[in-house]
Amino acid sequence: MKHLISRIWNQDHHMGVLRITQALLNDFDLKVNHKRVYRLMKELGIQGEGYHKKTRKYDSSKGPEGTRVKNRLHRRFQTDRPNQKMVSDVTEFKVPQTQE
Repeated sequence: MKHLISRIWNQDHHMGVLRITQALLNDFDLKVNHKRVYRLMKELGIQGEGYHKKTRKYDSSKGPEGTRVKNRLHRRFQTDRPNQKMVSDVTEFKVPQTQE
């Protein structure tokens, strides 16, 4: 079993436990529990590299020029009158680019 797992993993280093378990079933008709595959991969010292989505780091505390905005509230939310301190949440939405 270890030989088969190594063989599958050497074809694609991104493959993790679940994909190797599925490959064992599809390619070799072996029904194996994913926990067993995990244990054997651990004994072999291999693991899937995984895919990481490359995204732009979003920092909501930056102003329009890219400089940090001063924290004027300093977590002092209590006031003596209503409507003295107002805050908002900024949520980023991904909008497809249109070509004009």
